[in-house]
Parts: sequence; structure tokens; C-alpha cells
Amino acid sequence: MLINAGRRKNNRSVYAFNIIIEGVGLVLLGIVESWLAPLSPEVLLILCLSFLMGLQNAVVTRISNARVRTTHISGTSTDIGIELATLFDVLR
Repeated sequence: MLINAGRRKNNRSVYAFNIIIEGVGLVLLGIVESWLAPLSPEVLLILCLSFLMGLQNAVVTRISNARVRTTHISGTSTDIGIELATLFDVLR
């Protein structure tokens, strides 16, 4: 939805902003996971990494007009997420 809003405003830096969000998310996940490692199950780490992979895949898919996929694991989930974001963006 952030990319769609940036495209409507002709803001090209919206892609970089999304990559920065992903980087910050990875750093925060690393800090939290190292702090909570003995207490947290691996499921939380897997879910968070899957979300961040999907975010990266969605950004690169939008930048390249669906010609490039950077993560093969979450491709179908990313497509579903892109379409849901488009639907919610239209409804808004």
C-alpha cells in the first residue's frame, strides 16, 4: 500500500523507504531474537523472516514489473499479499 501511495504521488524514493523498513526490521529481529533466544520458540523467528522475505519480494516485484523475484520460497504468498494490498488500497 505504501508503494501504491508513492506511485500516485510520483515519489520514486518510496522503494528505497521500503528497503530501509526491511533492513530495520532485520536488525530489530536480530536484536530481539538474540535477547529472547532462550525463551522464544523458533516459530516466531521463522514467521518474522518469512514476512521480511515477502516484503523484499513484493518491493522487487513492483520495481521490476514482476520480471524479477528475489525469494523463491514466498512467491505465491507474495502475489496474494500484493493483490490484497491493492484491494485494500482501492477500498480506502
